[in-house]
Amino acid sequence: MTTAPKNKINIRENLPEGKLSMTEIVFGSMIVVLIDAIGFLLLWFMMDDFLMLDLLMMAFNSYLWVKGLAKFQKLIIPVILELFPYIGALPIYSIAWIIIVWVDRHPESALATAEKLTKFSKK
Repeated sequence: MTTAPKNKINIRENLPEGKLSMTEIVFGSMIVVLIDAIGFLLLWFMMDDFLMLDLLMMAFNSYLWVKGLAKFQKLIIPVILELFPYIGALPIYSIAWIIIVWVDRHPESALATAEKLTKFSKK
């Protein structure tokens, strides 16, 4: 009979906890990368999505807003940038998703600190 090694490493042991679970991060990453890839492919073939991808992303952003990860003002910035021609081909949604996940997992980071400072400056 074999036994498990005693020095087994648990990967999730040292990960910081946030509002997003690992499953939400994985599936959210797949959704965001797929939407950015479709937008890039449409531009590559000189086609337009006529705001369909933006509406899908706004539905995803509303989930993040309800979850309490970001305020509406921060979630609307990538949507506005995607409306400009040729800027929409950039992976803006993917970059915004990476920033959201980073701030969620690292609340002591510079991005999260900048977010807290903007809250105090509005009061």
